[in-house]
Amino acid sequence: MRIAISLRSNRLSIAESGLDPFLSSKEYIERGQIYFGFEVDEKLLPFAIEEFGDQCWVYGSDIPHGDRLYGAVDVFLKRDDISEESKRKLLVDNTARFYAI
Repeated sequence: MRIAISLRSNRLSIAESGLDPFLSSKEYIERGQIYFGFEVDEKLLPFAIEEFGDQCWVYGSDIPHGDRLYGAVDVFLKRDDISEESKRKLLVDNTARFYAI
C-alpha cells in the first residue's frame, strides 16, 4: 500500500498547511490528510477499511504496467467482502476529494 499526504500547496508553511506534529497518524486519516493506495486484490483491504475507515483509500489507475492485473476495476467490483458504498468511495469519491474536484 502506498501513502500520499494531501497538501494543497507546497508554498504553505507547516502551520498554514494544518500539519500538527502532535497528532497521531490515525488523527491525520480522520482529518482527511492522509490517503493510501491499494491493489484491487489486496486480501487485507477489508480489514484495513474496518480499521481506518473507507474515506482514506484511493485507487492508482496509472496503467498499463506489466505487473498490473488485467481488468482490475472489474475484479474489484466483483469482490463480495467490501460494501458497494465503500467500493464507490475507493474508486470515485475519495479521489475526487483528494483532488478537490
